[in-house]
Amino acid sequence: MKIEEIPEVLPYLTVLDVAAIGEITFRLVGTGIVQMNDRELKGRNVRDITAPEFMELRERRHLILMTHPCASRIVLRRQMDAANTMALELVGLPVAPAKEGDPMQEFSTMAPLDQLLLRNTASQDTTDAAHEIHQFIDIGAGVPDAALGLSQHDPLTL
Repeated sequence: MKIEEIPEVLPYLTVLDVAAIGEITFRLVGTGIVQMNDRELKGRNVRDITAPEFMELRERRHLILMTHPCASRIVLRRQMDAANTMALELVGLPVAPAKEGDPMQEFSTMAPLDQLLLRNTASQDTTDAAHEIHQFIDIGAGVPDAALGLSQHDPLTL
């Protein structure tokens, strides 16, 4: 990516404050993500958009990024309307706070994996369903132990 291409990704950037279980909030949400969710997420807890049955796993994945420096890749299908979904890829990286005492942050960007909408009979629920693919990405310090059960796929390496 070239520096002049960065403005193209800004609408799909998310910054999370990751303090603890139950304390993961959206600090910044790009306009593309707001439009896709049909609501503003800034200041909201990730629990607000996570189905209860996936909440614990999702929060544990966010927290492990803060304690084990690695990246995260998620591929999911997002409901676009009553009949269509789109495959999306999210990549998140941990970022240390600028000020001591502030929470760690996760910077994520999202991009469509396919430009065509796919037929789907899924419900119109606005909460995230189970992620189709979750992988950790080794950025030089390894990845969390597979025995933790946080990812069902082999890790990637930069």
